[in-house]
Amino acid sequence: MVLSGLNGLAGVLMLILALFSGIFIGVFHEVTHSIAGAFWLFTLGSIVIAVLVVIGVSSLLIAWGLWTGKRWAWWLSLIVSAIGFVVSICTLSMVSLVIDAVIVLYLLKLTTQLHFSVDFPWSW
Repeated sequence: MVLSGLNGLAGVLMLILALFSGIFIGVFHEVTHSIAGAFWLFTLGSIVIAVLVVIGVSSLLIAWGLWTGKRWAWWLSLIVSAIGFVVSICTLSMVSLVIDAVIVLYLLKLTTQLHFSVDFPWSW
């Protein structure tokens, strides 16, 4: 329940960030349309906004899947958290490392696996 709520919150925040980024990029583009290189900044900003929207919508879908106990949501959460764990080790981000480790351990609990009807090779 908490994990799905946090995923949903992350999705909403990403979409809000994309909205404000789009407003900023639009205003910035109108002000600087005559400056050489502004086109590339506008293009890069548009790509960033598109990525934020994809992440936001994906987070909302995963949140719904976790809330309703879907097996695919369990797998996606495990994969995303495991990747985040590895990235946290590489970037030496201790806060992210702890959060991702807790999420992975929670997903690997036997009761959590039973809730999502997952038959993972090991649990605790």
